[in-house]
Amino acid sequence: MQDGRPTSPATINRRALIGGVTGAAALAVAVAGAGLVSAQTATPGATGSLETSTHETKLATRVTALISAVRADRDAVAAKIDATMVDRLLALASDLQGMAAPAAIPSSGAPSGDQTTAMRNLAASGLTAAAAREEIIAQLSGFGLPSQQAAVSELLAATFETITTEGAAIATTNNTQATSALTTAQDLYTAAHGAYGTKLYAQAARHDVAARRLVQVAKVLTGQGKLEMGNLDSLEQDASQDASSRMKLRERRRHRYSDSSTGSDGSVGGTPVAVPDPSF
Repeated sequence: MQDGRPTSPATINRRALIGGVTGAAALAVAVAGAGLVSAQTATPGATGSLETSTHETKLATRVTALISAVRADRDAVAAKIDATMVDRLLALASDLQGMAAPAAIPSSGAPSGDQTTAMRNLAASGLTAAAAREEIIAQLSGFGLPSQQAAVSELLAATFETITTEGAAIATTNNTQATSALTTAQDLYTAAHGAYGTKLYAQAARHDVAARRLVQVAKVLTGQGKLEMGNLDSLEQDASQDASSRMKLRERRRHRYSDSSTGSDGSVGGTPVAVPDPSF
């Protein structure tokens, strides 16, 4: 996985189409999570420390705002959804937020190991809250179109592979929160698989996005996820880059799609791939 590479407009458009949301809504998710990244090192000296402290303060403020916004969204549609998974994700986001101790910020010099951990906890908290928002939308997206099936099958197959391969490394760590995030990612994939099986492709795609976010949470918590400063699109890119790259590679190899979403065999949306059973 190569973090930080820009997601192409075509990929964003397809994902927005699959999810049944507008480009503006997708952008709102990314901007709501803006700043969920930080430098792992800083220039020694008071100036560098002040800059790092300022970024952590901004990050903490944005994470708090994001969690509050997702809770408000959940409350607004509580009567229309099963909020069990949403509440589970919000609880994890709050736990991670609480573990980011401001006292870890040094008064001078480069960031300490504790500070890096605090920043990772904050970033993971924001990613988890964003996953909760995806779950709210998933609960409200109980539909599917035949033309969505092939693309969604590609997403789910890639996500299963990601959970399996990344999970093997994450499972060997002693990070309880990372292990919890991985387990949640598996449960979200199971939900996506179930929705796909009942032809609710839009809902399956949203569950899938949430699952990939949780994999990224686990990677960030264990030091495997990249943190860098100032990329407003990083939340969206980090969560989707792996599956997106796999999809584009498959498309180039098989020439399955064109701009009109018609496969080389003439079928609309291409031919679905096998979606693995959730046997982790």
